[in-house]
Amino acid sequence: RGRYYRVPMMWNGRLLQPAELEKYIQNIIDDDDAATPATQAEIDLPALTASDRTKWANFREKHLLANPQNRRPLKMVEDAAFFLVCEDEEVILKRDDEESISEFGRKGLHGNGINRWFDKSMSICVHNNGMAVCTAEHTWS
Repeated sequence: RGRYYRVPMMWNGRLLQPAELEKYIQNIIDDDDAATPATQAEIDLPALTASDRTKWANFREKHLLANPQNRRPLKMVEDAAFFLVCEDEEVILKRDDEESISEFGRKGLHGNGINRWFDKSMSICVHNNGMAVCTAEHTWS
């Protein structure tokens, strides 16, 4: 839905437990979009990361880093350990059906074309039925 949230992995020097992380994520899922709807720019921004590297770098420099209002949310995404996409759409994977496998891969890799942040080392996409895909940048170490 084009909205960005920060989920801490640590609190007071300790890693959060899975149940604590689950509460954060459930609060995100339950958040009422009508209260603070995403702007079209927020919705479309990740699509720019799929652009040619030079074009994305130039746009990032000119429109995001140069503007203090844009710099903070960009830093939040770029500093994150990974990018998590919560899909509203269900995906079905039938292991013996090539078309199902291909569709699962397509949706996992690029979703609707605008909701993946391709400039992150790792992205996780979780569909509303719990099916998940993890992608990682090939030079990540």
